[in-house]
Amino acid sequence: MSSHNTENSNEGVNMRRVTETPNPDGYLLERILSRENMQQAWKRVKANKGAPGVDKISIEVCP
Repeated sequence: MSSHNTENSNEGVNMRRVTETPNPDGYLLERILSRENMQQAWKRVKANKGAPGVDKISIEVCP
């Protein structure tokens, strides 16, 4: 994000305008949560015989 100062011609008050720069990773969350990515992750976990996490639920409980 960048900003620059502008002057209001009516009152001479300095105002600050903020401009957003495009984020190249704007769709990162959508890419991470895509069906294809989730399926690939599940296959890797299953192939590695994923161990239960802190919730103690193993992959055998999941379909």
